[in-house]
Amino acid sequence: MKDYLEELKQKAEDGDARAQHDLGYKYEEGLGVDQDDKEADKWYLKAVKGYTSAAEQGDIEAQHELGLMYHFGTGVTKNNKKALYWYIKAAAQGCQSSLDRIEQVYRPAPDFTRCDLKSSEDRKIFKSSMSKIDLAVFAMSSVSFALWLVTVTTLEC
Repeated sequence: MKDYLEELKQKAEDGDARAQHDLGYKYEEGLGVDQDDKEADKWYLKAVKGYTSAAEQGDIEAQHELGLMYHFGTGVTKNNKKALYWYIKAAAQGCQSSLDRIEQVYRPAPDFTRCDLKSSEDRKIFKSSMSKIDLAVFAMSSVSFALWLVTVTTLEC
């Protein structure tokens, strides 16, 4: 276990966002290390920075991980709009896990629209990806979500 932790810490120190996230979790939970919230926060913050840089370059995994971090408030202030933003970016590139999370995040953030996306290019990607989703699947579980989806894909910003 000690060798694994040393290797994980080295990867984290070298800038590996996944390792930074995992090390933050170990400190948060006290898994193989003394529980230390400050140390956990330090590593989570570094992970957010690393994931953000990669996500902005189109990295699907980083986009999904940022969605998770904002969705659950891991190392960041919980923010459903930001979670939804990153889940949508990843889902638009084919990430099924992000697509599965979109409705979960939508419920607490029903005021999110594609106008909340940063650029017109992001809005085009969102509209294109959302229009590909089979609305009937969502309508079976949530009529309000299906209506929201139709609204945000047709809304002009």
